[in-house]
Amino acid sequence: MAIDPHKGQYGLRMNGQTGVARAIEVVTRSHTHHVVVGLGEGLVASAEPWRGVVIRPETDYPNLVWSRFTWTEAEAEEIAFAAEVMEGTPYNYAAFAAMGAFGLFGYNVPSPVAKVMNASRRVDCSELVVECFADVTDLFSNPAWMAVPGDLEAYSIARGWDMTPEPTKPYEESSV
Repeated sequence: MAIDPHKGQYGLRMNGQTGVARAIEVVTRSHTHHVVVGLGEGLVASAEPWRGVVIRPETDYPNLVWSRFTWTEAEAEEIAFAAEVMEGTPYNYAAFAAMGAFGLFGYNVPSPVAKVMNASRRVDCSELVVECFADVTDLFSNPAWMAVPGDLEAYSIARGWDMTPEPTKPYEESSV
């Protein structure tokens, strides 16, 4: 059986239409405001404010730009499992402050802030992706909490991956 094409991949949500989405894109100097982890069978894991890490249908995120890793079934499963077990993890609101202060204004991360962030068991969307991929590949050289959606966009562009959004279709078991 073929590997589900989105299992173990990350999906970029680009060119936001809301004020918050556009603000994230401006602050991170990118076209991406959110990222999700593909779990396969039409599901994704997403870290969201007020909800933390949730499992949602892929169709909740139309027109994602997907990463193009060529994983083995075991690698894709490891990434998907890492995301699934994080379901319910609280959202990392401090990441917004860090993103603004350190991304927008170019401030260095003070040591006490870095210690608190490194010890946190909360995640934002980019951190979720970086942590879930950590046992399979290094997406980001800094601590995971420092990643922003634009870092994953830059990772995809650097690899020459197609950045055309895929129309999201309802999952059909026979399509895999």
